[in-house]
Amino acid sequence: MKKREQMQRPLTSDSMTSLFNNQLLMALPEQDRQNLASHLEPVTLKTGAVLERACISAEHAYFPETALISTIVRSGTLLMEGVMYGLDGMSGTALLLNEASPFDSKVRLGGTGFRIAAKPFQEFLRTRPYSVRLFRRYAQAEHVQLAYAILATGQTKMDLRAARWLSMVRDRVEADAIKITQEDLSVLLGVHRPGVTECLHRLKGQSLIEGNRGEIAILDRRRLAALACPPYGDAEREYARLMGFQPGFHTPLDLIG
Repeated sequence: MKKREQMQRPLTSDSMTSLFNNQLLMALPEQDRQNLASHLEPVTLKTGAVLERACISAEHAYFPETALISTIVRSGTLLMEGVMYGLDGMSGTALLLNEASPFDSKVRLGGTGFRIAAKPFQEFLRTRPYSVRLFRRYAQAEHVQLAYAILATGQTKMDLRAARWLSMVRDRVEADAIKITQEDLSVLLGVHRPGVTECLHRLKGQSLIEGNRGEIAILDRRRLAALACPPYGDAEREYARLMGFQPGFHTPLDLIG
C-alpha cells in the first residue's frame, strides 16, 4: 500500500502518554491510555493526504495533535466540508460500529498526530467500556457539528459562514495564520470562488483578517468569533457538554456560554 503520511520514529508507551496533546487520548483513564499507547504510532500528516476513503473500511484510526482534518461530503461532482477536527478529535469513528464511513477524510492543514491500526483498535474497544463511551460521545459531537454546518450553510450569510470556519480552525491550531487558498476555501464552504473573494475583502475591511497569497491571518479573533455566532458556539457548547471539556484549547468561553 502506498504510504499516505510520513512515519516518525516509534516511541515507548510510557513516553507517548507524557507527550499526548490530543484531547481524546488525554481524557482516557490512565490504564486505558497506557494500553492504547502500546499500539499507537506517531505520524507526520501532510496537507492533502487522504486518511479515509468513502465506503472503504478504514485501515487506521488517527488522533491529530497539530494537524487539521476535514471530513468531505460528496455527491457526484458536488462536495463540501462536513466536519473538521484537530486535537479535539479522531478519524475512524465508523470503526466503533465495524462499518466504513460514507465520507472521505483529508488532511487540511499538515501536522503531527498518532495512528492505530483498525484491528488492535477494535480489540481495545472490546474490553474498554469507558473508552467506548468516550469515543461514542465524540461521534455524537461530530454529528452535532455537521448539523450546525448545514444550518449555517442554509440560513446564514457568507461572512458569518467564513467567520465560523476560521474561528473553528483557530480553536484547533496554535497559529493565527492559516495556510489555505481561496479556491480550497470555496470548496469547503460550498460556494463559488468570487463569493469567497468578496467575503474575505469585507472581513479584511473590518480589520478581522489579513489575506496574503495562500494564507489568511486572523487579526481580531474575539470579534471574528462574535460575528460567527450563534451557529459558532452552539456545537461547541454541545461538545463541551458531551465530553466535559472545550473543543481545542483556544475557544473563547465567554462568547459561547
